[in-house]
Amino acid sequence: MLCLPFLFNSLSTAHASFKSRTYITPLENQLKQLHLEISNSLEQKHSIARCAKQLNISESYFQLIYKKLFGVSFQQDLILMRVTRARFNLSTSNLSLSQIAELCGYNNEVHFYRQFKKLTGVTPAYYRKHPFLKKAKKTETNHFYRFL
Repeated sequence: MLCLPFLFNSLSTAHASFKSRTYITPLENQLKQLHLEISNSLEQKHSIARCAKQLNISESYFQLIYKKLFGVSFQQDLILMRVTRARFNLSTSNLSLSQIAELCGYNNEVHFYRQFKKLTGVTPAYYRKHPFLKKAKKTETNHFYRFL
């Protein structure tokens, strides 16, 4: 008789944890793998069209599930990954700014400078001299973070 309340509580707890567990679909697993591949190959050109084709889904569906899974659009996430990599390279290497831009997937140095400054609030050269600007602040106009 004393086992019944214990058994009920155990079943209740198990049911609650099962109910709160989110099921990850095979497509979400593929998307997470793709995200990892992209973050490890930022120097290459990445596009929504190529990624959607790789997953055998439409571009619009790719964008929808990407934002749902990662909380940010593909393009914004790609820019964030590139700037994060650039920040790391600026603070840990003596590579030139043009080399860092190229390693992060930018073909145009000016475009790299503009995106870096838009996200961090400082130029890459300034960041290199002051690499400990790491406090993130969410901007009002978009979901990017400024590292001030």
